[in-house]
Amino acid sequence: MAKRRWLPAFVCLCLLISLPGTADGQGPPVMVRGMTLDSKEFQDSLSRPFWRAVASTPCTPVRWTPSFDSVAAFQSSVAPLVRRLRRDAGNIVPDGAGGVLNRRVIFTGPRYIVERIWMTSRIVNTTTTGYLARPMGLATPSAPVILMHGSGMVPAEAFGWLFTDQYAGSTRFANTAFSGAALELVEAGYTVFVPWFEDERDNEQWPLVQWRRLARNAASLSAKAGGVGAYYLLLNEVAGVIDFLETLPNVDMTKLSAIGWAEGAHIASAAAATDSRINAVVRLGAPLERRALRGTMAGVFGEAAFTHLDCVLGDVEMAAMVAPRPLLYAYSTADQSVSRFAGFISPRVLVSIRDMYSRLQRPENFAIMPDSTWAGAQLARMRLWLDTAVDFKPRPVPVRTTPIPASSERYRSQYMDSTEVQREEFIGRLGPCAVSSVKADYSSIDAFAASVEPLRQRLATSLRVPSLAAPSTFRILHRETVRLQAKYTLEYLELSTSRSTIPLTGFLATPITTAGQSMPAVISLDANYGLAAPFGLNGREPTQYLNAYADGLASNGVVVFAPWVPANFAEVAPPVLHAMNPDGPTSWSYMLPLYAAAIDFVQTVSGVDTKRLAVWGISYSAFSALYLTALDKRISALVYSNPVSTADILFGSADAAALAPWFGEMCSFIDPAMLYLIAPRKLIRENGLHDNNGYEFRPLETVDRIREVYARLGIPSQFEFYRHSGGHETLARQIF
Repeated sequence: MAKRRWLPAFVCLCLLISLPGTADGQGPPVMVRGMTLDSKEFQDSLSRPFWRAVASTPCTPVRWTPSFDSVAAFQSSVAPLVRRLRRDAGNIVPDGAGGVLNRRVIFTGPRYIVERIWMTSRIVNTTTTGYLARPMGLATPSAPVILMHGSGMVPAEAFGWLFTDQYAGSTRFANTAFSGAALELVEAGYTVFVPWFEDERDNEQWPLVQWRRLARNAASLSAKAGGVGAYYLLLNEVAGVIDFLETLPNVDMTKLSAIGWAEGAHIASAAAATDSRINAVVRLGAPLERRALRGTMAGVFGEAAFTHLDCVLGDVEMAAMVAPRPLLYAYSTADQSVSRFAGFISPRVLVSIRDMYSRLQRPENFAIMPDSTWAGAQLARMRLWLDTAVDFKPRPVPVRTTPIPASSERYRSQYMDSTEVQREEFIGRLGPCAVSSVKADYSSIDAFAASVEPLRQRLATSLRVPSLAAPSTFRILHRETVRLQAKYTLEYLELSTSRSTIPLTGFLATPITTAGQSMPAVISLDANYGLAAPFGLNGREPTQYLNAYADGLASNGVVVFAPWVPANFAEVAPPVLHAMNPDGPTSWSYMLPLYAAAIDFVQTVSGVDTKRLAVWGISYSAFSALYLTALDKRISALVYSNPVSTADILFGSADAAALAPWFGEMCSFIDPAMLYLIAPRKLIRENGLHDNNGYEFRPLETVDRIREVYARLGIPSQFEFYRHSGGHETLARQIF
């Protein structure tokens, strides 16, 4: 359904007026623990415990016992590994693909031709784009190769073409085994297809997140399709490429090989494991102790999220699914994709794979070619191994001293953009997330609470959050005064808590009041982009968003605690955690206990009225506030500021597939949680007239449903809906 904007006449359209504050954003930089507040150094120091927690997620190994009685017995014995791979990859769509939609010659030389191809994928109404290099003048059939890129390289680099507008910032890797690899192969007579899996310009907001849009698509797909994700999209695209290669004249498909670099190496092995048409695999990387790698912060951010399946299906397990077909590791320690993980290069893994091939009576089918450099000689060694592996007789390769002339090809986004859009349209066609609901009893507030309790338990189970009612303890590790404002004191705190291995850090604003005065308190969850913003310490925002609402609250007698979490946690943690262990913790398993610890602490602040405790959030943080309030009954009010939309309409659209990955963890409960799990407590829903409202069958239908719940419970005043005249922003207002 298309997005719709509504301008209803029957809601409060409030002007942009909020409680007055005292912060002016003037003065010298704020220093905390000897660091400039919200600087990269400061945020990196606070982030590390979060990423260490993600890295410590246990991987559940697959139990399998290899049988070497025969090749058939061995291939049968790897069935548990294949099942685990298919849990992420699903089954390849059976219908053939590879139909050409657009074909354009972009380079012609005396020995080969390069075309840009746009074709159909195995997934209905989706496409794949890439480059096809075909040798000219061969007397015998060519051997086909699929050459797969990873993050840090785009397909054009396989031909030595560098167009800087294909990359965002510093995302390009130098000195890679992928660069120029297609030239060596096509010169020798191979037919080379280089598919384009993802756009390197997509990582601008989060430079440490590789292939961000694919991770978002995969999370949405997983929520709707029983857990399958990025591998399902990628392997069906590879299958479509193979279908296309089968249509080419003078190509011997019995000699098909898959070569991959970085993420492409993972895809190459997984494609071979699920498609018997692939007869040899070359991984342009080193054998690693991948479980150990993923247990480090470098491993958390290393490669796209879907590859973290390798903490369960490591190099030995993937090799087992390829064996006894030929397998080569060829790499240089100068290659950035290798050097960043050099400490995890593993002789043990190498010995295990070599032993496996030996026991299968195919020792010649496994090889490793390490080097300290990578140039034409190393490419030639790799290609010579492939010649033998697929029994291909190459033509002589000329010594090349200069790269082939730059193609007239420049970065053309429409083909990759089309693939990405069609992935999202496919996911949208799967319909909304399965909505969890309940039959509520409105005969009394107590009856209502009892009737919705099963929904609350399902929510906790789905998010994999431990009971927030469990007793807990905390200890203050560090406390320092940051500023003495006119009406409140602002302090920075670090606390350890029994609820989490992650320290709780944040700003505490304590109003200056007379002794014995009782004060309401607010947990502000909007410090994820920096502790300064909720309190207006940086002055006026370039785009109105938080409007220093925490400063406004504290200046008007409200205790405010703003805990800090990394802004990119919702991007990085969910797909990584799912890949490592789909039955293990979610991002909510870490965030909500930490936020509950903030409530533990605030309840002990002198003068706080524990019966007037609210949680406030806008945008991503609004969902955190919603689920925290739903699961923690100590909270007496929720301020939820976000666009007005209906979740099953939104998540039944293609647009939802481009939302942050954590939506895949929670999309089934958004509307039910707001409808049933906040009442009878106070709910303030805030919205800007010019926010991204829509995705509704009728205007404000979810608001009306909530209003009806509160009315049927006889407490209509406990629900308030404010629509102000601004956009995606929140304003300080009185809660109690």
